[in-house]
Amino acid sequence: MSVDLQSPAYIGVTDDDKAAAAAKFRWYKRAIKNIGDIFVPIIHAIVTTELLNGLLGGLVQIFHEMADSYIYGLLNIFSNTSLTFLPIFIAISAAKIFGGNQFLGAVIGMIMIHPSLVNAWTIAGCAETSTLWSWLGLWNIQNVGYKGHVIPVILSVWLMSAIKKQFHKKDPRNVRPFRYSAFIRTYYCS
Repeated sequence: MSVDLQSPAYIGVTDDDKAAAAAKFRWYKRAIKNIGDIFVPIIHAIVTTELLNGLLGGLVQIFHEMADSYIYGLLNIFSNTSLTFLPIFIAISAAKIFGGNQFLGAVIGMIMIHPSLVNAWTIAGCAETSTLWSWLGLWNIQNVGYKGHVIPVILSVWLMSAIKKQFHKKDPRNVRPFRYSAFIRTYYCS
């Protein structure tokens, strides 16, 4: 079945019309729509690497000696890369949806999977962790990475985007990029 792009259903619908329609949703429907919009651009990368991962796992079950080969090592890197760096992809996509800077969103994703942070899977095995930062003694941030976590990345990028919007309302146009970038780097890196 083909779709006629000249039909009245497709003519005249712009991104502004879609945004106006989405603004009429209740808050929880907008939140669900935003989460869906965050994952739509990256779904191809996730599906492709998972298919490659499954294919590679099946081949290793059939050909056991393949697990020791260089080709297996290379294909294993290919099949795990997009899931390893998933927080970066999510942060870039979330920054685009929330109206933030995509490059600063990527930096937030990179911070959350930084190698200096202890892997969360290691902590589940009773490994020790330390407090990285304490906010007024009320909220302690542990030295734990967020590899494989989705919600902290989305919330951090949402906060970054909200801060950006506040800076853009109050700062003169020629000072904005410097103050906003310095604030975000200080906030997330301290």
